[in-house]
Amino acid sequence: MSIVKFVVIISWIYCVAYLLFGFPQDTLLMRTATGVMVIIFTCSMFYGLLKVVERGRLGRN
Repeated sequence: MSIVKFVVIISWIYCVAYLLFGFPQDTLLMRTATGVMVIIFTCSMFYGLLKVVERGRLGRN
């Protein structure tokens, strides 16, 4: 498993846990970590969606 995949998986777990449970310690460090994890989560999600759309376009030709 590459380091990039590991970071993406950790960011998905972190974001899902944040959405489900929330983290009450709202310090600058926690807000920074949450922001970075959300950015990684969003980018990986959009990348996955673009791959699905591109695969769909290629399959129709």
